[in-house]
Amino acid sequence: MATSPRKLREIQARETELLELARELIATHGLRGLTMDKLAAASEFSKGTVYQHFASKEDLFAELAAAHMQGRIERFARAAALRGNSRERLTAVGLAEELYVLGNIPEYRMQMAITMEVFSSNARPDRMQRLMNLEMQCVAITSGIVRDAIAAGDLELREHASPEGLTLVLWGSYIGTFKMFACRDTDGGCPASQLGLDPIANLNHHIQFLLDGYGWKPLSTEFDYLATRQRVLDEVFPGEAHLLAR
Repeated sequence: MATSPRKLREIQARETELLELARELIATHGLRGLTMDKLAAASEFSKGTVYQHFASKEDLFAELAAAHMQGRIERFARAAALRGNSRERLTAVGLAEELYVLGNIPEYRMQMAITMEVFSSNARPDRMQRLMNLEMQCVAITSGIVRDAIAAGDLELREHASPEGLTLVLWGSYIGTFKMFACRDTDGGCPASQLGLDPIANLNHHIQFLLDGYGWKPLSTEFDYLATRQRVLDEVFPGEAHLLAR
């Protein structure tokens, strides 16, 4: 028997409430402090009802990670639509992630921890597949800009290089740097900071050096990408410039 639209709305509202409570519990007790028992106690629902929504804590983590990823996709898409050349659009996507991390450091820490936990656990396959699909949408936006650059003649990849390969290098650089930055007050601090470096400024400089090395036109010696960053702030993410004053 099909579930009525009203019942579906009630189920979705209940799941949304549980996810919000889970975020609050993580903020208070940390990721390891969240249990299904605590979630049930904090809600007005029975433990059995909670398990109807999430078969395990890993399922809950996967859904939290998916919600985070959906926000990133939306920001990436807005940034990638910037009017400008392909390298400006890539700069916009990088800045979109930078602003997201700076404005949501606790959530980003949670996302990194959840992702590690989820991928080494027994979450339901359908939730894991959904999470992977969402992450691949973020990757696809970036690799799409690389392909646009090739089509426009801005970039010519060497033999054995691919848009996916360059995207992976960029993706890994951003994730690694932002993880260091977000966790700078934990685990002994950020290695870059201990070397006297601002990790995000260092990333932005070296990404430009990397793209220059690939010959992605216009080169940073021929174009003002700092002006591009300001334009992204003005046109795509107005009101978020204060986040850069860290």
